[in-house]
Amino acid sequence: MARDLTRGIFNGFWLVQLWVFVLSLTILDVDAAHVFKAFRMIQYDRGQQTFGSRRTNVNLLASPLEKILQLGRRILVFPFESVNLEETLAAIHSNHAAGVLILLPENARTTPPPQSALEKWIPLERALMHSDIPVPVYFAFLDDELRGMLEEVQSDSPGQDGYQIISSVSEASAVPSPELHSFQSVIPGVGVEGETLRTIGIFTHYDSFGIVPDLATGAASNAGGVIVLLELARMFSRLSAGFRTQGKYNLLFVLTEDQLNFAGVKSWLDSADARLLESMEFALCLDQLGTGGALSLHISKPPKDPLVEQFYAELQRRAVAASAQFSISHKKINISSSQIPWAHEQFSRKKIIAATLSSSPYSPHTDSAPLSSLFDSTLDVPQLTNQIKIIAEALAAHVYKLHGKNLELFSDTDVNLHSVEAWSHTLSSMPRVAPFLPAKHHLFEWIRRALQDHSGSEVTEHVSHLDKSLVFYAIPSSELGVGVALSMYRVKSMWFDVFFALAVVVYCFALFLFLRGTGGAMHSIKEFFRAENEKKNRRARD
Repeated sequence: MARDLTRGIFNGFWLVQLWVFVLSLTILDVDAAHVFKAFRMIQYDRGQQTFGSRRTNVNLLASPLEKILQLGRRILVFPFESVNLEETLAAIHSNHAAGVLILLPENARTTPPPQSALEKWIPLERALMHSDIPVPVYFAFLDDELRGMLEEVQSDSPGQDGYQIISSVSEASAVPSPELHSFQSVIPGVGVEGETLRTIGIFTHYDSFGIVPDLATGAASNAGGVIVLLELARMFSRLSAGFRTQGKYNLLFVLTEDQLNFAGVKSWLDSADARLLESMEFALCLDQLGTGGALSLHISKPPKDPLVEQFYAELQRRAVAASAQFSISHKKINISSSQIPWAHEQFSRKKIIAATLSSSPYSPHTDSAPLSSLFDSTLDVPQLTNQIKIIAEALAAHVYKLHGKNLELFSDTDVNLHSVEAWSHTLSSMPRVAPFLPAKHHLFEWIRRALQDHSGSEVTEHVSHLDKSLVFYAIPSSELGVGVALSMYRVKSMWFDVFFALAVVVYCFALFLFLRGTGGAMHSIKEFFRAENEKKNRRARD
């Protein structure tokens, strides 16, 4: 009896050990989560057309592009540098990829990628932005854990572990009635009593737009334009403060939210005083400045007003004198097109002479633009200050009738380099996508105060609402620029599941032996098969 008791204790101890082993396998099945910040792709509607990523939640195994066509229904993970336009779109639209995670270089915000990488990336960015993407699309900056995950999923080792990517956020919903804020200030000119002074308008937009709203900081498009306008307002405010240097033009400075077909300019034009519009000699729009030394003046048609023609010639003369390349690009308005490439076209539709001054011959609002919204985060400050000086001298020559003369009214120190650098840093690190800015966002107060301080005049704010045909979507309670948290779990391969299932079978059989004993177990097994044979024979006779 003592021997039986000892054998039972030994068998029970062995059974407990086997159970501990099986439990340890379940613990090893999933590692602790690595939580990382990710940024969702834009989602919006234009009329009946839908664009961007239409889903939010993911709970999928990660797979590289090379394997997803064989495995399917996984989240496609690839680094920015290895983008493949055709294969990526094919994986998304063939339903093989149930989600996309694009990994960006960790220093991408401070060091733009090489041009060769951008040339491969920009076509995919444009294609994604202008397509209906039925799966969630996220972007994240590489860290050590994500880099390790990427290396493992790209390897061909049999039986390797996998990685599960999980989000726990609500599905996106429509942003209710987004507001558009514009700010204007006037430096008044001085004329004789009863004289109606002409007005020169300087316009720019301060918002940004891009494939990832949280990362759309818009340095070239359009922090540079904001900085130039504010500096011009400051320089001419100081100049006009002197009795002998008061001009005979009203200088109007307007900042709008315009990345959506220049809806802000259109709203401003629709609500502006008719007398102000009648007095406007021309409007100069500033866009995409500070990204190079060249200047391009974009117009819809050559001006008939000789004074405006003189200003354009003076602008070119001042640019050449400052060793800056200058060109005039003439493109007629395409009334049938739903896309407006430049702000001056909104003025041309109102029969107001206007032009857009830019560092680029390409509009950032068209598919041909060689500009990525993801990496538009730096400005060339020396080039930007040079452009401020060129525009200021040309404008002063026009205001004070100094066309063709080599007289300079501003010195290099008149451009406040500290202010230019401060605004460049602030705006180039702040996402400013208009539909996602709350009504009380601090940016509006910053713009209002800056314009008032620089122009020395009262600032008027105009608020309108985005066209109802445009609908944007955001995750409820999310804040622009913050992103969402995704979790990454290391999970065991399919072969581990097979091994675990076998271990459970072995354990259950061992437990059966322990409870019934060897003899009883064999008897039960024989009885089971005998009963099964009898059932078969009975059915055969029937």
